[in-house]
Amino acid sequence: MKKKNFLTIFAGYVRISPKLLWGLVFFAVILLLAVLAPVLSPYDPYYLSDDLLVAPLTGGHLLGTTYMGEDVLSMILYGGRTSLKIGIIAVPSAWCWVRWRASSAALPTSCSPRSPTSF
Repeated sequence: MKKKNFLTIFAGYVRISPKLLWGLVFFAVILLLAVLAPVLSPYDPYYLSDDLLVAPLTGGHLLGTTYMGEDVLSMILYGGRTSLKIGIIAVPSAWCWVRWRASSAALPTSCSPRSPTSF
């Protein structure tokens, strides 16, 4: 039996469920926006402007400002960075926790994957 490479297996999954491809594209766009937040954000997200309190949607503030004069677009872009940092920590931690709880050992020595039959 010929061994399949990753791209062949992935293409099979995408053919079965196109939602997978849309989810990956959506995730890639969010990841790209979060990584490029310092370049894309028009203002500092923590800058408080006295003259722009609750400004409507304008060319300079595409999503407007808060009641304290903070640019909403910049806050959203930088908030995505924070969310990704939390996810990068939470997902591996949860994976290790589940693996540890499923094993009979008292403490995990590593978080290396085991065969599905070890559960």
